Amino acid sequence: MAEACPNDVRLILPKYMLVRRSLDLGLKSLLLGIGVPANDLNRKPLNHDLKLLIEKCADVLGPSEAFIGHEHQETIWDLAPPGAMFYFRYGYRDPGTFSALSLVRVPPFDDALEAARALLPVVRSKTIPR
Repeated sequence: MAEACPNDVRLILPKYMLVRRSLDLGLKSLLLGIGVPANDLNRKPLNHDLKLLIEKCADVLGPSEAFIGHEHQETIWDLAPPGAMFYFRYGYRDPGTFSALSLVRVPPFDDALEAARALLPVVRSKTIPR
């Protein structure tokens, strides 16, 4: 049996996939809660693009309402390229993307998880009626 390397990308990707997916759904929930039509969120260019979803949230909420901290926003931006590079549900797009992973900056997992946690109260405040 092969020994599992702690830096093995096959062990890291599922964790990032789940955090990235939670961010995707959280941002879409926020946008739905503030009135963006669901049809706009399920089509390109917004479909699963974290950068565009963050920008759309900022545009709709306006400059007076900072909905997420700058450090968390940067972490989410850093997660966008790995999401574009891989099909997290179905594996790699092609074998060449595996070697390209070394060219992508992936934020530390704890930072990614913290960004998802920071988004949750904002989503709650905008989507759950009081």
